Amino acid sequence: EHSPEDEHSHGGEHSRAGEQNSENLLHLKLSGTALASDLPTASSSLSAETLPASPTLSAQALDALVHELVHALGFHASSYPTYVDSNTGKPYLAPAVLQRQAPASPARPPPAPPANFSSGQPPALWNTPPPPPGNAPPPSQQLSFLATPRVVQEARRALGCSSLIGGQLENEGGSGGALHHWEFRLFFQDLMTPYFLSGVRSRMTGMTLGALQDSGWYAPRWEYAQTA
Repeated sequence: EHSPEDEHSHGGEHSRAGEQNSENLLHLKLSGTALASDLPTASSSLSAETLPASPTLSAQALDALVHELVHALGFHASSYPTYVDSNTGKPYLAPAVLQRQAPASPARPPPAPPANFSSGQPPALWNTPPPPPGNAPPPSQQLSFLATPRVVQEARRALGCSSLIGGQLENEGGSGGALHHWEFRLFFQDLMTPYFLSGVRSRMTGMTLGALQDSGWYAPRWEYAQTA
């Protein structure tokens, strides 16, 4: 959270120039190890340790900074319920986030012995622990989908599936990762997944632009959408 001491001051009085009539206010503070952005709808932080010492940001550090700014603009679990239809200015009739149970994974069969194994005691590397009692499959997982109109359209296009109910959100990572990002397994090169691939630039895809448009607050420039 920011305090009056964090704001610019002049002549002993705090200056809030430019804040009047502003819908969103972004505070940036570099203090020790953190560069933080704080909006009424979301709070994001970027470790200064990830930024290069050079005054010029590396390409991937720039991706990280844009990633955090997109969170501050509203791509955040705390903001999804506030999304409104840009055509009507009213909240969507259906919930923005839908929950579904993924089918339980089938039990894995025991591994086959090596091709050269014939008789006698197996080699040490083959001495694997016994399977759990009953070899029960893992429990099913609850999946979450951002199901606003343009996100649904973009998710179906990206994955080539006309029956998708929305863009699947990350379900791992705890409070700092789950629901605030796209599912990395499916959209691994998108700017708004929780991880970056080493040495690979992230993409501002139609999925992320769709989420910003469906928030009701922005009109993206779709000619700049990138494919992942």
